[in-house]
Amino acid sequence: MDKKKKLEHLADDMLRKVEYSDALRKIAEEGDNVNIIKAIDNMLTAATGEVEDLTRVEKFNRLYEVIESNIKKAREIKSNNFPYKEYVSDKKEVFECAQIYNASLDQEVKTEALYRANKIYNKHVAISKIINS
Repeated sequence: MDKKKKLEHLADDMLRKVEYSDALRKIAEEGDNVNIIKAIDNMLTAATGEVEDLTRVEKFNRLYEVIESNIKKAREIKSNNFPYKEYVSDKKEVFECAQIYNASLDQEVKTEALYRANKIYNKHVAISKIINS
C-alpha cells in the first residue's frame, strides 16, 4: 500500500472511530451515565494515540534504513574507522527499543526507549554524512 492510500485509510479509520464515539456519547448523555462517557473519551484518546504510534513506527523504520545503509557502506569500505559489527549491534539495540516502546504502557519506559534510539539515530546520521562525503 503506497503512502497516500495508507494515510487515506488511517484518516478514514480515525473518522469512523470519531463518528462511533460521538454516537455512543449521545446515547450515554441521554442515559446520563457518567461511566459510559468516560469510556467513550478513553476510546477516542486511544484512537488518536494509534496515529502517534504509527509515526513512531515509521521513524524506527527510517532509523533501520540509515543503519542498514551504514552497515553496507562500512563493509564495502573495509576500514577500521567504520566498525560494521558495532553498527549491527546498534541495529539490534534499535529493534529492542522499538519492541519496548510498542509493548510498554509506562510513559517513562517509552521515553527512555526513544532517548536511546535518538542517540543512535544522531550517531548514524553523522556517520552517514561522513561515509557519503
